[in-house]
Amino acid sequence: MRIPTLALAVCLTFPLLFQGGGVRGEDAPSERVIHAAVVAFLEAVKSQSSEAVMKTVDVPWFHMGEEVIKERDKLKSEFDSLFRRRTFSDLRFEILKTAAYDLIRDRTTAEERQLLDAVLGPKDIVVLISMDTQMNRNRKVVLLVRSSGKEAKVVGLKE
Repeated sequence: MRIPTLALAVCLTFPLLFQGGGVRGEDAPSERVIHAAVVAFLEAVKSQSSEAVMKTVDVPWFHMGEEVIKERDKLKSEFDSLFRRRTFSDLRFEILKTAAYDLIRDRTTAEERQLLDAVLGPKDIVVLISMDTQMNRNRKVVLLVRSSGKEAKVVGLKE
């Protein structure tokens, strides 16, 4: 059985990637803007509304490390399908760490980097969160956030 490399990297190395990390540089988006975007996205997921989710995301979208979704209609369809399969009404979450993409870029595989580079710029943000639902406790999830300074959107997800 093949274990997805990004999932393995997240499980094994994310704590190391973020040591002393964080958002950096004068042109980096503010932690407040990033935090607000992540919270808005996760609250929209909790509401089980793909319409609400679509207000908090943008394309291109890094989809589970498998592909980059470029069309909003296809992304909405993916969320519709997710919400038919799983419930998130009891979702609780905690933002654990944030880091600029350029701090972790070289620690990804070439295949992952190709997908990530299609979605993120060097100063965009990778966010490690812990999610709890009744079915899954303490699940670590990576969110990708693109920021234009005053506004940020979630542009990817990897469990």
